[in-house]
Amino acid sequence: MGFPDYYKVLDVSEHCTPEEIRLAYKRQALLHHPDRLSDTAPAEERAEATKRFQLIADAYYVLGNEARREEYDRSRDRHGDPSKAHPQASEAHARDVFGTVFEDLLRPEVEHPGHVWRVLGGGAGVVLGFIMGNVGGAAIVSEWSSKYMGNSH
Repeated sequence: MGFPDYYKVLDVSEHCTPEEIRLAYKRQALLHHPDRLSDTAPAEERAEATKRFQLIADAYYVLGNEARREEYDRSRDRHGDPSKAHPQASEAHARDVFGTVFEDLLRPEVEHPGHVWRVLGGGAGVVLGFIMGNVGGAAIVSEWSSKYMGNSH
């Protein structure tokens, strides 16, 4: 089993920036996600697509973190250029990697939501309040969402 070349997996240069890695991961994940296969795709094709997607996630997990990327680069220097890339993680490890990958990808949007999401969040609060407690409930939920979610009226 060869040593994976995660830079080739994500189709980026070894000197790329963290943002380029992030964008490359998104592009590759969208292109190779197993859910893009038709419902009639053979089981072998689905299994191969799942392996490819896991390899893409592994690549982002390693290259998307500065410390892991440095260790990976040092390891590549010791072992020479990689041959054919293969995922080397168990299914449990894959679940951990996917959780971390998506958490890292979505963190900027969650920590700094845009104005549109604030407005939509406030509107959803008003609708839920109306459903749960009529107009009085809407006012309470709307006030709560302003206070705790940073929405403004």
